[in-house]
Amino acid sequence: MIFMAYVSAQDATIRFHSFAHFPEKPNDSLYQILKSTSSIDKRLKVIFQLAETHERYAIPDSLLFYGKLLKNTVATGKNDIPNHIYYELSADRFIGSAQLMNGLADEALKTHIEAIALAETTKSEEVLMELKLGLGKVYLAKNELKTATKLFNECLEFSGSTMFLSKAHIAQGDLDLKREDIDNARYHYQKAEDKLNDSKDLKFKLTLALNLALISIAQQEYNKALGSLEDVMKRTLENGFYDLYTEAVSMYGSICTKLGRYQVAEIALASAYANSIQWNRLELQKTIINQLRHTYAAKGDYENAYALMTQYQAVSNEIIEKQNSSAIKELEVKYQTLQKENEIFALQEEQLQKEAEISRQKTIKTAFLVGFLVLLVPIITLLVVYYQKLQAQSQLNIQQEEINTRKIGALLNEQELKLVRTSLEVQQEERARIARALHDSIGGNLAGIKLQLTNLGDSMLPKNIMKQINETYNLVRDVSHDLIPEKFGQNDFCSLISEYLSKLDSASKLNISFNPHPREEVNILPNHLKVEVYRVLQELMTNTLKHADADSVEIHLTVHNKQLQLLFEDDGAGFDMNKMQKGIGLSSIMDRIKKINGSMNIDTAIDRGTAVTIVIPISHKENHEA
Repeated sequence: MIFMAYVSAQDATIRFHSFAHFPEKPNDSLYQILKSTSSIDKRLKVIFQLAETHERYAIPDSLLFYGKLLKNTVATGKNDIPNHIYYELSADRFIGSAQLMNGLADEALKTHIEAIALAETTKSEEVLMELKLGLGKVYLAKNELKTATKLFNECLEFSGSTMFLSKAHIAQGDLDLKREDIDNARYHYQKAEDKLNDSKDLKFKLTLALNLALISIAQQEYNKALGSLEDVMKRTLENGFYDLYTEAVSMYGSICTKLGRYQVAEIALASAYANSIQWNRLELQKTIINQLRHTYAAKGDYENAYALMTQYQAVSNEIIEKQNSSAIKELEVKYQTLQKENEIFALQEEQLQKEAEISRQKTIKTAFLVGFLVLLVPIITLLVVYYQKLQAQSQLNIQQEEINTRKIGALLNEQELKLVRTSLEVQQEERARIARALHDSIGGNLAGIKLQLTNLGDSMLPKNIMKQINETYNLVRDVSHDLIPEKFGQNDFCSLISEYLSKLDSASKLNISFNPHPREEVNILPNHLKVEVYRVLQELMTNTLKHADADSVEIHLTVHNKQLQLLFEDDGAGFDMNKMQKGIGLSSIMDRIKKINGSMNIDTAIDRGTAVTIVIPISHKENHEA
């Protein structure tokens, strides 16, 4: 079944499709053979064809099923299968590809590393390079660009087939595009296109067309990109490449958001999201949800944007639950260690050859020179080694002293900062207490005295006494008001935050976006909440500037269902939650939130940015007092 949505835009009718069926049904004869044959060799060939079909049409769940079936079938009859290694490695490649489609990057990493270790022991060079290309794509998805670059370069140097080299060029182009290196990305895409001139693989050519559209988007040539995407959508739909169609529609919706064509963007992204759910493409779901969230936020529909944030968090949690990061990290370290050991072994082998050559040349020398060198060389070597050890030890001592000095300085700075913050908080509380005492007690008494004296009449009062009482009363009121943080009581709260963020924006490289909703509700928050939220926001911005190395920060402040929600999101370096240490800044944030009965959730990972969600209850009484 195919569901279609129509949108009229710029005098042209655009159709967006959602699908509820498998795009390309495999030949029924394959299932009949699989069901009836007892030959392991025939079963392997049929399962391999079924897996290839599902990989071609990007159906991750089915691809994972047939990949595992292929691996299990090989395991049951290894002794009867001459080329069982090829099938076993192909099965791992299918499984890793399916895991990556579902956003399970850590699981895909584990699968590829184990398969590469097996391929290196069996010298299966072509399959080995296919697996390394797949591993590079996994590292690219994990944003570990340095490791991905090393693998892609190794693939580009391999004298493989034209199709393999085209895939390697596209992968390197994707990496360059992620680095915003447009010229290199265009170079690699062009190399891939040149190699595909004689190829009949239409899907691969359409994949390359999508990548070229990304370059147009990066250069803000939106109309050119839209034209390319419309052509890709038409051709992928005609040929049943629904995975590429969905990606093209997602890109199309994202461009429409940038151009302010929100109706087209909503319908396009909604249809793409439906397709991603149909095929359980979790990572694609996250991407489309985020695009929809930006669309709603851009048009001012913060309620839907808020709902999508919850949905985004749910999909992220589902991906995290399906992965086993600790075991995978250990396997990755073992793989990298093995690679280093192989490099060291090669260097040692080369060194042995050089030493053999030196030894051969020495035997040609005269006996006198040989004897002289035998005595002289060890002595010089020992002196050099001893000197190098002294130099190394001296350098280590200097470095350790510098490290200790920096640590002591950092501890002193942190302690000093903590004392200053504590002093300021005590000072603020004391100022507020004195202000209330002046206003409520002394001010109230003066007001009563003034009223009683007024009732006595002018004839019974000494001259100028009423004037002095009025001046004293006004002075007490002014002092009490000065002691209270007036900027939170009288000024527009959203404007105060915007002014603070604007100063940071102009003084740093950060691109800061602040979105309050609804603005009127945010501005009438109780004063004590305004103060705490303002301080928490300052701490979050300080941490981002000091540690995150981010390019952009997005802040949402939302009042909904008697709750105040603060969403703080940056695209910086992130950190490992398991290794997180609570510094002064984070401790201060948690103390402030606890004081106002709030809760905080931190979503982060290394090289994936940080999202902090804070929820604070607002009682009816507090709103009234505000």
